[in-house]
Amino acid sequence: MNKKKIIDTLANAVLELAEGLKLYLKYFVENVVNIIAEEGSAELCKAFTYTDYVVTLNYTNTFEKLYSSVQTFHFHGDVSNKIVLGINPDESDKLKTVDTTFIQFKKYHQRTLFETDTAYIRWLREKRDERSVEDNHLLVMGHSLDVTDKDIITELFDLANDVTILYHSKEVQSDYIANLVRIFGMDKFLLFRREKNLTFLPLDMDFTEFSETRAGNQLFDAFADTFV
Repeated sequence: MNKKKIIDTLANAVLELAEGLKLYLKYFVENVVNIIAEEGSAELCKAFTYTDYVVTLNYTNTFEKLYSSVQTFHFHGDVSNKIVLGINPDESDKLKTVDTTFIQFKKYHQRTLFETDTAYIRWLREKRDERSVEDNHLLVMGHSLDVTDKDIITELFDLANDVTILYHSKEVQSDYIANLVRIFGMDKFLLFRREKNLTFLPLDMDFTEFSETRAGNQLFDAFADTFV
């Protein structure tokens, strides 16, 4: 049995699947979004009024089309370029001698190979260099905050001095809390609540006052994964 040949065949199958997914999203999702944007029929969330940057793990350009043309980082690629469609790193990736047999299936390998996170990394480095504790507000909507995206979640949470998470039900809010505890641990989660003003807000609230408090401030990032 030729192990390498089997792995390469599977890797090519993943690439083909990614191309198929891109076509589906482009013609059956983005085309619909274009119509909605032209009609202006989408019910938009006011919380994004003063968003300056967006980091999204989705492949479509829904945010840009419906909300704003602010700089948006497609961390896992987009329908017009290569996309990341892989698995997360595990404990074996942290060993001194890493088994790279299946590395081409790992998200971090694909992000590096396809350079989907290059612009994000450059922006993150610039934000850290000019960091101000007064203007780094993080708004999260639609992402599960699951441990599978621990790397980007920890980066953005550590950079922000103020974190607001939007939820559509109390059950989902409970899941968000549990996931953050899994990522940061109880002590750091409780520290975030105090030092980073970690707040949970329901999506059905009126965000007029929320937006006005940010008028004139830089809402440095919206971490959105709501749209496919």
